[in-house]
Formats: sequence, structure tokens, C-alpha cells
Amino acid sequence: HANLCPDAAALASAYQSVIDKYGLSHIDLDIEGDDLGDVPNETKRFEAIKLLRQHKPDLHVTLTLPMTTVGLNDAGKAEIQRAKDMGAEIDLFKIMDFDYGGPGQDMANSAISVAEAFHKQLRALHPEFDDGAAYARTGIILMNGHTDQPSELFTPDTFRALLDYAKQHQIGRFSYWSLNRDRVCTAPGGWADGKCSSIDQQPYEFTKILAEYQ
Repeated sequence: HANLCPDAAALASAYQSVIDKYGLSHIDLDIEGDDLGDVPNETKRFEAIKLLRQHKPDLHVTLTLPMTTVGLNDAGKAEIQRAKDMGAEIDLFKIMDFDYGGPGQDMANSAISVAEAFHKQLRALHPEFDDGAAYARTGIILMNGHTDQPSELFTPDTFRALLDYAKQHQIGRFSYWSLNRDRVCTAPGGWADGKCSSIDQQPYEFTKILAEYQ
């Protein structure tokens, strides 16, 4: 967390220690909850990214953001704008295309609607991106089975429809949360169990669909 480091240099050093430990070429900044809209720590975080890129220019940096039914909220838009204003290059913007309260009976079209809303927002925030570049800079993250929102349900058919959408627009990344949930539940759990999908399915059925995306 950025708030645990006194300044951008210390934060960059902390990031670098993890990069060195695991030989990373990619890092992701997952900004949600109370961290989204925390301007001092956002500023520190993006300054740290700039310092890291000075040391490792080919470092691939992604930003993960939560969605609403209309794409980014105001804090999410401000986050992307701040990175741009500060000159902190973000290679890929990953949207959590779930947990926004979409209608389970039409989850595929709902998730596509959110992705398209984000696409328009990204084009507005980065007018230098043409249509294809904006899609290429977008990563879509789904959630298999039941999500934390009782109205939402992603089935294998939902994933297939979204796979078609990703192929059509050549989305930069197509992924989901999470591999360890890609199986039926063997014991009673919560609505959105962290260890299984809470629906009837074949083992790794969702993973096999995503693996079709090149």
C-alpha cells in the first residue's frame, strides 16, 4: 500500500524489491475501495511508477479498476487522468466487469454494455488513442459463476458470448477471477464461495473457454 511508504522513492524501492525477487516484467496496480480517490497516495503511486520506468523502461504496467453499471465512476476517471497528467505510462487498463449489479438473466449483454461504456470513457480520457488502440489497451476481467452481487451470474455461455466480444474488438487481455473457483462446490458455502463457482459445471470449464482467446 502506498500509504505505508513515506514518499515515492520509498514506494518505488518497495516495488523494485518485489520485481527483483520474482524477476517480474509485468506489474499490476489494483485500485479499489478506499484506495480509489485517495489523491496523495495516487500521486505517490504514479511518481513511483515513473521512477521504476527510469530503471526498467520495458516494465509493463497495468491498472485494474472497479466498474459501475455505466463504466468508471468519477474517482476511476480521475485516477486515469492523474496518471496521464503526471506522465505515468499505463500499458493496459483492466476493468473488473462484475460486481456492479448487472442483471443475471442477461449478464453477457450487461457486461458488454459496461465494457463499451468504459471504451467511450477511455477514448475521452486519452483522445490520442484511436478506436483500435483503446480496445488494445483494455483488459476485461470477469468472474465465474456467482459473484458477490446476488443479481449477477456468469455461466459458461456468458463467457462464450464475451469471448466473441473480445475477439471482435481484439481486446488487450481477457481474464477472470478465479482459477481456483473453476469447479463445482463440494460443501455448502456462501453465495459467492472463494473456492468454487456455486453452479453446476465441468472442471475448468470457464478456463477452457478463456484459453481460446489468442
